[in-house]
Amino acid sequence: MNWFINLLIDFSFERFLASFEYMGKGMLGIFIVIAILVLGISLLNKATTPKEKKNDNENQE
Repeated sequence: MNWFINLLIDFSFERFLASFEYMGKGMLGIFIVIAILVLGISLLNKATTPKEKKNDNENQE
């Protein structure tokens, strides 16, 4: 219980606000990594999809 009281006494609002900077950088980093993964997967999907051949449906009838 003593640690809880020390936590309340040592609480600094300035440090609390400064922690948002680290949180924002972390969230931005996660967003960038996810965007890179989505872009990479999209490019690989387009590069490896087989080309479809055109069929002349009129000639087959």
